This record gives sequence, C-alpha cells and structure tokens, in this order.
Amino acid sequence: MKKLSIAFMVFVLAFAVSSFNADAIGITIKVEFGKRNAEGNCGPGKGICSVTLGASLRSATGETDAQVLKGEAELKDGQLTVKLPERIDERGMDEKGNYTFKIDKITTVDQALAKELGVTSLTILPGQYKIENNTFVLRVKSGSPRDAASGLPTGKRSH
Repeated sequence: MKKLSIAFMVFVLAFAVSSFNADAIGITIKVEFGKRNAEGNCGPGKGICSVTLGASLRSATGETDAQVLKGEAELKDGQLTVKLPERIDERGMDEKGNYTFKIDKITTVDQALAKELGVTSLTILPGQYKIENNTFVLRVKSGSPRDAASGLPTGKRSH
C-alpha cells in the first residue's frame, strides 16, 4: 500500500510540474537597430539596440530603424524561447556578423503576456543574448503557474 501511495504521489507531482510549462503562444517582437550609447538609448550604428516583446505592438510602418515581426514564444524550464517567422533585417547584424543584444537589468514582462504564457508574472534576467536560426532563448524567472481552466494561480481554483 505504501509503494502504491508513493507511486501515486510521484505521478501527481510529475503531472503538476509538467503543467507549469505553457504551450507556444503568438507574440509580436519589435527589434530596434543601432548601437546603444552610454545613456542606454539607441544611437547610430549597426546591430540590435533593443528587443520588445508584446502580445500586440504597433506596426513599425514609417520607422526606418525598427522591424516588427509576429512570432511564437514558449515558456519551459526557466527559459523563454522566441521563434521568429523570418530573418531579422541585416541592419541588426553587428560588426562580427552576429545578431546579439544585451539586457542590462531584470526586466518585467507585461502581465497580460505572462498570463498568456501560463504564469502570474515573468521577468527576463540580464545577459547577452544571441539570435540564431531565427530563434533566441531568454533566461527568465516566473511567478506561480496559472490553472488553465480558471486562469488563477495553481491551487486557487474558484468554485
């Protein structure tokens, strides 16, 4: 009986942990081109100055220093994987021929986007990130997983 209850607990725990990862969702990615200056603003030059993620962003129509793409994001194992449908404009390539960008400080993701990804909150950790094969992976910390049926944090389903 004890073995059966331990096996059941392991099954329940494995199911709960696997449900913490959300399916891929559609997002909008805005890439601004240029070099980041000492003040942290985008200036002239080659490379990626900033990347903005959102459920929906305004189009970059008329902006010559930005590109807006629709993509997919998936939260899994402490990483947010963002897949782009097409290649980023070559203006985003740095002097070494890479598509890289830096996040200087912990950045909080919009709560609506975090909710779509299945968590109560999401922060992107500082670091140097690289876009390869139209994909980049961000290191993140997330809040409590959300229950898919109620939208509430896990364990807080309303009746």
